[in-house]
Amino acid sequence: MKKWLDKYSSTTKIAMLMYALGVLVFVLLTPFFFFNLMDIPLGALLGGTITGSLYLLSSAAEKSDEKKGNATLTIIVQSARFFVIAGVMVLISFMYFRWDMKIFNPFSYIALYTASVVINVIIMLIERNK
Repeated sequence: MKKWLDKYSSTTKIAMLMYALGVLVFVLLTPFFFFNLMDIPLGALLGGTITGSLYLLSSAAEKSDEKKGNATLTIIVQSARFFVIAGVMVLISFMYFRWDMKIFNPFSYIALYTASVVINVIIMLIERNK
């Protein structure tokens, strides 16, 4: 399996792992649906999906900038990634706490974003040691 992952860039690896982690956490948290706490697994699934998609977009921007020889698109995508993650977090928090629409749990969303940061650090350390 290690050889399979070596052909991808580090941001693509992070994206694939975030999609897998989001689905895994969602499956592990499905018993919460029976206790009328469906916002917890849905928040985790949303966090994994958004974070994975943004890392995949970053990977595409890096490949495009590598062909051009500059980093303009990567910088734009990284800035947009921050605003998307923060904006979704603010929207989820308003929905959950202010408008009493408990569809997505903000804490499980933050947990999956934090997991993406940890996965990013681990992959960067592994890549540096090669």
